[in-house]
Amino acid sequence: KRTGTTRAEAGKFIDAYFERYKGGDISEQEWAAVAVRLECEPEVLKAISKVESGGRSAFWQLNGGTGGHVPAILYERHYFSRLTKGVYDDDHPDVSWPTGYQARKQLGKENKRMHDGKVGKGDVYADYATSYLRLIQAYRLDPIAALQSCSWGKFQIMGANFALCDIPNVEKFVDRMCTSDAEQIGLLAGFIQHKPRAWKNPKNKAAGKE
Repeated sequence: KRTGTTRAEAGKFIDAYFERYKGGDISEQEWAAVAVRLECEPEVLKAISKVESGGRSAFWQLNGGTGGHVPAILYERHYFSRLTKGVYDDDHPDVSWPTGYQARKQLGKENKRMHDGKVGKGDVYADYATSYLRLIQAYRLDPIAALQSCSWGKFQIMGANFALCDIPNVEKFVDRMCTSDAEQIGLLAGFIQHKPRAWKNPKNKAAGKE
């Protein structure tokens, strides 16, 4: 188990990634170039972006809009539990547990799959800021597993899928995710080309076929 890393220190390590931000929206030329690679129309990619992000920006800012730019992230505790073989489940069920987070409407309900038999505040999905705090907590325990246990950016690609994006390790994957929207769409293209089956459902949904 990882020891000796405080919450503040973990936060500094995580925040260092956010210094990579260069900004800028995806240009029409960039949408078109990726669409050619994936043999689809740019509008399909734009629709998928809207579905995955809920229409929200791919980045948000810390400290009420004055701090670093953070990619949209969703921390998934069941990924972390699996990647760390469950060694943190008993002590940190809020960030490491075999069963993933539940919908907020389940809050307070009995559920035997939760660590204490019911769905508490630490058992439900929350906003990007809460995912950021959960990531910091997990990073204290196992940095690599923590980065792999988030879905990142405009297209919500799991960090665990870094190799499918033609990236050698998850740290470089996060570096790219933290740079710009344009970098994120480039990662999406690599991911889809290596895992075309993952492309079918979102493509059909974006095209209104589901």
